[in-house]
Amino acid sequence: MDYLKKQSNHIKIVKFYLIAFIFSWVIWCVGIFSDIKNPYLIISIGGLGPVVALLVYYVNFYQKDKRLDYIKRLLKYKQIPIYIWLFTLFFPFIIILVSILLDKGLHFSLRIDETFIQKGWIYPIFLVVFGPIPEEMAWRGIAFHELIKKGYIKTQLIVALLWAIWHLPLFFIENSYQANLGIFTFGFWMFFINVISISFLTGWIYVKSNKSILLVIIFHYLINLTGEMFDLLRNEQMIQMILMLFISILVLSFPSRNKGDKNVYKRS
Repeated sequence: MDYLKKQSNHIKIVKFYLIAFIFSWVIWCVGIFSDIKNPYLIISIGGLGPVVALLVYYVNFYQKDKRLDYIKRLLKYKQIPIYIWLFTLFFPFIIILVSILLDKGLHFSLRIDETFIQKGWIYPIFLVVFGPIPEEMAWRGIAFHELIKKGYIKTQLIVALLWAIWHLPLFFIENSYQANLGIFTFGFWMFFINVISISFLTGWIYVKSNKSILLVIIFHYLINLTGEMFDLLRNEQMIQMILMLFISILVLSFPSRNKGDKNVYKRS
């Protein structure tokens, strides 16, 4: 019976990922084969694939108690260690400052991207609505939360790899950020390394925050916001990538379980 239950949970997560990938990739394929000058609308619509998968999973596989638990996790801001709050709020800014400092020394300068300013005040709102909210509600709120029962490292690797692969069609949509990086270029590999590193860090925050979806949404948003806001030179980008990868491997290798973590690892 226990074996059948495990198989059932495994199949549920497979279905969850299939729905997310199929919805996103079908929409993005329309963008690939259409002559669209501004691809961001279709990219944003395709980016809602995780939410579609989330809703299907929530309605079909969660009973009342688990639905309430999900809502609590989504809105959770209490009983979170202060150092996790500090890491979430300041790490995205500090790693950029450190990267510039290591490259330029005391002569460093923090440059605001002019394109970011030109996009206006609505763009920071767009960044949170399309990206952090739909993705973290699904990737960490459902996939990571359910898979963690199989082990921390295994879950981190699965979620990170699938999250990276999910982005692949974006490299073939003309005028998208990813397409401008090119295929198999330095920027291409840097993008995927950064996605995997961010995924490790976000999964760690989810565990250490006692399952707060809200906190990982905030972290994801600040990572995206700082990435858009500040203009980093190539050397600075490389340093940032190396630092983030190093730190993410540390949290992957040493998932210390404190008193607050036990409920995350407990089987349900």
